[in-house]
Amino acid sequence: MLELLQLPPVWKGLLLLVAGGFLFPVTGVYIVRMNLLSIRFMMMHSLMLGGAIALAADLSPVGVTTAVNVLLVFLLVWLSRSGGMEMGRVNLFLMILSIGLASILMYAFHVPAKDTMNLLWGSPFTVGWDDFISVGLLGLVVIVYQARYVRQIRAVFFDPDIAFTSGVNESAHTYFIVGLTALAVAAAMKLMGAFLMDALILLPAIIASSQASSMKSVFLRASFLGAGLSLTGFFVALLLNWPVSGTIAVLASIVMGINLIKRRCYA
Repeated sequence: MLELLQLPPVWKGLLLLVAGGFLFPVTGVYIVRMNLLSIRFMMMHSLMLGGAIALAADLSPVGVTTAVNVLLVFLLVWLSRSGGMEMGRVNLFLMILSIGLASILMYAFHVPAKDTMNLLWGSPFTVGWDDFISVGLLGLVVIVYQARYVRQIRAVFFDPDIAFTSGVNESAHTYFIVGLTALAVAAAMKLMGAFLMDALILLPAIIASSQASSMKSVFLRASFLGAGLSLTGFFVALLLNWPVSGTIAVLASIVMGINLIKRRCYA
């Protein structure tokens, strides 16, 4: 194992996984507290659209899929807020639109479906220095935002209408939060894949929310749990020669299961 850690793709993947494990659950708390769980399903479909656009135009899949994800998330929030329609229904509309456009592009530009499907599977061993920069900048923005606007964030989480009447620019904070979430999800897809990214984004946030007594504690517990799962899962995967993403997902699920059992026993 020590020999493997000397390989650049391995130690780079480890460092970025731990950093992502610390950062991504913060946006997971945003998703849980603002009831945005359905967004991640739309983003899986938008990944197919972004991948089809990138492959058809011979562009960077990561950059295009990130841009498409951010655009559709902002469109989702805008349509649900301005149109007075439930977010779940708008989410379904954008999911169908995304996969429909993706299928047309794949047919028109002869893009193999398997190439776009490959984008659904991420790997920490394929990261580069640009991924370190993007995750680092995203983490810095999240930390500064949390520290500067912690009271406003609490108000938005508690009740958007009350936050607005209290003088909080609820709309701006909502758009900023969903923008950060979209960027974090895009980064997590690169590391974990679209199918398994919830292991780092949502499960630590859900577990922390069920245990913590304050908002500050929720964010801290979620971050340290995510980092711990990333670190443990990485070394278990190397030791047993398992896929890293799948191993982290299983470990996170085990921790979630134990938490549910404990809550059941002490209820």
